[in-house]
Amino acid sequence: MIYEKSTMKNIADFLVDMSDDMPMAVADEATGEGLAVDGFEISVPIESSTDDIGELAVSLPRGRLATGFDLPHGKLTATFIRGEGE
Repeated sequence: MIYEKSTMKNIADFLVDMSDDMPMAVADEATGEGLAVDGFEISVPIESSTDDIGELAVSLPRGRLATGFDLPHGKLTATFIRGEGE
């Protein structure tokens, strides 16, 4: 899934979408050689607010134009580690 920058999402859904976009393994069919990822870290700027029920909602920033009137972007860093049997 490609994440749409302007859509505010619950933080849990945002993290799932970001992790789903990361390939966890690749292989060359011709040689049979491959690479598997055991874990990865993402660090992205975010815009955040609370939604209608008071939960944290986040999105990627809408643009790069700094006018001085917008709230500063936050930063989200998350580490994902593959569990047993995955």
